[in-house]
Amino acid sequence: MRFLILVMEFLKTGQIGFLAHLHNAGAGADGPVVVDLSGGISGSRVAATSSGLTTAILNAMLTGGVYINIHTTLNASGETRGQLSRLAREGYTINLDGGQEVPGVSTSAQGAGIVSINRGRSNAHYMVVVSGLSDALTGAHFHNAEAGVMGSVVYDITGKFNQIGTEDGAFGYWTDLDANTGFMASNELMFRNDEIYVNIHTTANPMGEIRGQVLREGNCKTI
Repeated sequence: MRFLILVMEFLKTGQIGFLAHLHNAGAGADGPVVVDLSGGISGSRVAATSSGLTTAILNAMLTGGVYINIHTTLNASGETRGQLSRLAREGYTINLDGGQEVPGVSTSAQGAGIVSINRGRSNAHYMVVVSGLSDALTGAHFHNAEAGVMGSVVYDITGKFNQIGTEDGAFGYWTDLDANTGFMASNELMFRNDEIYVNIHTTANPMGEIRGQVLREGNCKTI
């Protein structure tokens, strides 16, 4: 037997006919009701207990695939909504090498990195280190594409590297306040769907010497 105990408060707006449900879908998408919390509404608080949850729903909760929706008479599809999150920041890891380039590059260079995104989906913190490059890097970017596919640049992090020598590193924040390319909810979905990769460019390999997919897992190698 699996149980869910949920307590939350919401701001009442003068509307009537409140209902509350947990829906199965990721951020930015609509999904079916999987748990009815309406019986637990008291004033501006939902305090509900549910049993019989499936493993699939529990896994969806742990991976950001469930949201709570508060429905009212005037907004029957939902007036307020919030994605369930297991962490304050969602973590990703990056392992870079020449074999992930398209086409592959024969090089002993390698790299590693991490990305974390806040639950408000307004900023990404990144750290990337590289070693053994053929020469100093000339460019470094986040690109939008799945593994094995070339994609367009979505964010330039070249200036965060020293761009001196064959070993280099960068760290910084990509935020929604960035003057040139603000971090948006659509960018967070790219990360969540494993559709972002880091590409490191050099003079010898202007299209990219090493590349690494940003993956939602804890598998960062030591270099």
